[in-house]
Amino acid sequence: MIRFLIDDAHEDGRRYEVRVYPNRRAYLAACRRRRPSEQHRSSHATCFHEQVIHLGRDGEREDPVVGVIYAHQEMLDGEIVSHECTHAALDLYRHRQRGAANLGRNKTDLEVKREEKFALSVGRLSQQIADALWERKVWTRKVA
Repeated sequence: MIRFLIDDAHEDGRRYEVRVYPNRRAYLAACRRRRPSEQHRSSHATCFHEQVIHLGRDGEREDPVVGVIYAHQEMLDGEIVSHECTHAALDLYRHRQRGAANLGRNKTDLEVKREEKFALSVGRLSQQIADALWERKVWTRKVA
């Protein structure tokens, strides 16, 4: 399994963990371990919105990340990455807005700024995953 952290460069330091499993079988087993009550048969990637606690070498808790994205190498393309990053970006946005994901219905200056923050988050998260997959030779060509 490949494992790394991504963030959207926001000052609050909230991050997502990404776990890329070598095949669909390993991915589905990991999903079932995390959420045994759910069916994961048709999915190729999943965004879990609960905190992941990392333990340091001394056993102390490090800062938790907000959530985790699971995927597998047999079916991992730009569409799946951007799809899961949209879920992660919306979750990060909700955390910063105290649970509300109101991007606005009109094109006022405030609502355009909200939408822009959300779009920047999606782009930054997607690019970090693309870079990490290329560096680890999961993807054979550099994206962006």
